[in-house]
Amino acid sequence: MRVFLAVLLIVLLSSFVNAATIHGKVYNFDLDIQKDSRVEIDTEPKQFFIAKDGSYSFDAPVGSYTIKAEYFSGNVLVSSASEKLTVKEEGDYVLDFILFPVIEELAMNESDIDFRQSYFEEKKDYRALIVVSIALIFIIFLAFYFFMRKKKAKEKSKEEKEELGDELNKLINFIKKKDGRVTQLDIRKEFPSSEAKISLMISELEDRGVVKKIKKGRGNIIILK
Repeated sequence: MRVFLAVLLIVLLSSFVNAATIHGKVYNFDLDIQKDSRVEIDTEPKQFFIAKDGSYSFDAPVGSYTIKAEYFSGNVLVSSASEKLTVKEEGDYVLDFILFPVIEELAMNESDIDFRQSYFEEKKDYRALIVVSIALIFIIFLAFYFFMRKKKAKEKSKEEKEELGDELNKLINFIKKKDGRVTQLDIRKEFPSSEAKISLMISELEDRGVVKKIKKGRGNIIILK
């Protein structure tokens, strides 16, 4: 048994024959010395050091390592940092740490998951409701726009018909004064309207069966029925 322990001790010590010294200081996020931090290196076997005054030191053979520094408040991890270091030969390696606050992810139980799912579903429904509301407002606006446009068109048509009606009555009275027979040229002289409007008025009276238009030469004769 003693022989076995002696051999094991020799093996462990032999791994550190060509060892390098890794040391440094541990600082908190405010760049003040962090006392009572725990520093660990993944040698075989692993080593750890409680940096009472903020300083630590390890002996490690040639190799690549991950060195981790942590600070606990009670059993709660408050801040941590880790670095990778490759020891190529024996000597001194200085590695300082600045600990950063740890943001712990809260473990979610089924009720938390259900709550988040319901929250996002409600949020999604809320967005959908906004989209539907905007679409409805847009449709109502378009309906109102076309309604007002159609209403104005009807009012304008009504005004034009009333205006045309007055002018048609004037035209009929003018033809009567001419013994029920007049040329279109005479009508144009009497009424200060465009040729197109005069033609429209005569066509309207023709459609109503009030007058009859007879082509004569290059002009027309309008006869009152």
